[in-house]
Amino acid sequence: HLQALAFEFLPVPTLMSRDNIASMQLPNILPLNGVDALTKIFSISRRTLEGMK
Repeated sequence: HLQALAFEFLPVPTLMSRDNIASMQLPNILPLNGVDALTKIFSISRRTLEGMK
């Protein structure tokens, strides 16, 4: 967190912020088994890239 805090005060565009670090603490992929939010709330099912043709 200290490095991200230091990056926020540099006079260049932010490369890494504390918010970026916090968002990387949680997995950003859907679970392989079980109910995920897309299916439960929005009734959207997942497809592979090959299945989108």
